[in-house]
Amino acid sequence: MSEIVLHGSWRSSSTHRVRIGLALKGIPHRLQSIHLGRREQLDAPFLGVNPAGQVPVLEHDGLVLTQSVAILRYLDLQWPEPLLFPSEPRDAARVWELVERVNSFIQPFQMPGTVRRALIAHLDLAPEQAAAGIAAFVPAQPTAPLRPLEAQLGGPRGACRGRHRPPPAARARAR
Repeated sequence: MSEIVLHGSWRSSSTHRVRIGLALKGIPHRLQSIHLGRREQLDAPFLGVNPAGQVPVLEHDGLVLTQSVAILRYLDLQWPEPLLFPSEPRDAARVWELVERVNSFIQPFQMPGTVRRALIAHLDLAPEQAAAGIAAFVPAQPTAPLRPLEAQLGGPRGACRGRHRPPPAARARAR
């Protein structure tokens, strides 16, 4: 088997998804660490691999894939045992529905600094005003999309979010 290289970061839940998939399948690979805090994803060498400047990126046999769900699907097709996703149509559809809910409604708010910078760049407000509004808005967002996810999974309210909010000091550090 030709070498598999996974470009990723410990701060990226998308990278973790792919690492979990590789581990479950027992696929050997080399991790090429990208330091997001130093913004290495925007350095020329990495932009040569992924012009979007995002992790994860999987390289295998001349193929470059840049989205975690596409990478996981590729792993399932290339190495079918064990399957990561169900093969029965109804079960598979339910799993893909949950995957989309996470990718579309939860993932964007996991990096509040990134969201904050993007919103400030597009708002017609003084940066201080925009930052204050976004600081209040962003931390509240991840819990709202989890409610329908919990209902869909049939779990108790709060099951996906833990039972307790982090202490105020931890919430302040997350901003």
